[in-house]
Amino acid sequence: MPSLMRNSFFNMLYQLVLLLVPLASAMYVSRVVMPEGLGEIATAENLVSYFTALAPLGIPAYGLREVAKVRGDQRARSRIFSELVLLNFASTLLFLGVYATCVLVFFDGAVPALYLIFGSLIVANCLNVEWLFSGLERYVFISVRGMVVRIASLILTLVFVKGPDDVLIYAGVTCLATVANYLVNVVCLHGQVKFTLRGIAPFRHLRPVLVLAGTIVLFSIYTKVDITMLGVFCASSVVAYYAYAYKAEEIAKMLCVSLTSVYLPRLSYEFIHDRKEFSRLMRQSMMLNIWISAPMAMGVFMLAPHIVPLLFGEAFLPAVLTLQMFSGLIIAKSIGQIIYQVTIATGNERFQLVAYSVGVAVNIALNFALIPMLQQNGAVVATVLTEIVLDVVLAFYIKEHMCLAIQLRFWLSLFGGLVATGAVLLLCGALISDHLLCTGVSVVLSAITYGAVGIACKNETAVLLLRRIFRR
Repeated sequence: MPSLMRNSFFNMLYQLVLLLVPLASAMYVSRVVMPEGLGEIATAENLVSYFTALAPLGIPAYGLREVAKVRGDQRARSRIFSELVLLNFASTLLFLGVYATCVLVFFDGAVPALYLIFGSLIVANCLNVEWLFSGLERYVFISVRGMVVRIASLILTLVFVKGPDDVLIYAGVTCLATVANYLVNVVCLHGQVKFTLRGIAPFRHLRPVLVLAGTIVLFSIYTKVDITMLGVFCASSVVAYYAYAYKAEEIAKMLCVSLTSVYLPRLSYEFIHDRKEFSRLMRQSMMLNIWISAPMAMGVFMLAPHIVPLLFGEAFLPAVLTLQMFSGLIIAKSIGQIIYQVTIATGNERFQLVAYSVGVAVNIALNFALIPMLQQNGAVVATVLTEIVLDVVLAFYIKEHMCLAIQLRFWLSLFGGLVATGAVLLLCGALISDHLLCTGVSVVLSAITYGAVGIACKNETAVLLLRRIFRR
């Protein structure tokens, strides 16, 4: 089987590029397009994201798991692939029709170009077969392909987006990156599967897919309602403050979860073949996410006054507090990532419906109560608290699979590392005023300090990473 650490390394690089390239684009366009234009893009993109989340139903997560189970049998995976591709095509046509109807009615037939451009992402979902390569643990291919496409999109942005009038061009380049990824996947299907219409039964997957689709509906409402409600209650600039603080927080969060997101195919396989190995991998991934997310959250909180003006300019200073408040989401999401993986790997995705039903109710209520008073910061409070509720509810339902015996030494070394890291960040902030220099020096010194404390205290996760690095 492919090496988990190798897959984790390449996936982390890909996720880093996946976040840094849009962030680099944001740093550039926030200075040339300005908050009002970016707020319009965020609003249109947010609406379309409901449909791009719903169109695949639950096929990406379900397909990944099912392919992982039969990775050694090309005939079986070709059959599964063919059945799920047909379901995906049908659902894409359905939601494309719903989206077209919605925008035509809402805009009385005069649909703004932004909504047409982002609508292409729904059409492109027909080509989305990345779940096949993830199920086969082809993360090196996924990573290299994705990095090349994203860097090319950044170059196009820098070349063609020159001012506030280039909003449509920026939106087009953003969509082109996603479409290009899907096209490369389709071209590279040869040798992996054979599409067939013989002996297939697409509807045998309908029940589990619809369960996941119901979860996705609730998840989409939970994750998208904040920007939707901000767009209703607040000015476009407030939407931009929230959206761009979220982009900055996403870098730290995705660095954490990217290391363990590659565990899902292996967890799905081991749950069937070796429960002891399944438990070991689950414990290892949980400890890894906790050990990495805690200092990430601290760093984002303490460096936010430097990060925001550095990335987005002085016009986005109101987003400093917003980013600091988002730091708690890094830990909550990292822990939630493992709980989600265990839910999918063990076939208990039905419990996500309950968890997200509770989450949606909590999120909408909190947003209604907090956004009118606190604007973008109210939406952050609602998001963080909702994520904690989701983690607790879902962990309760799958507690029989979440038996984690984490030693006291791990927690003590974690606490010691955070204290040392906090001291380094405070010292750098006091001595260095330049935003770029302070951020760079703080990140390097705090990472070295945190890692050194972990190794000195014989933290299990730190020692494991050190051994794997030197083994490479």
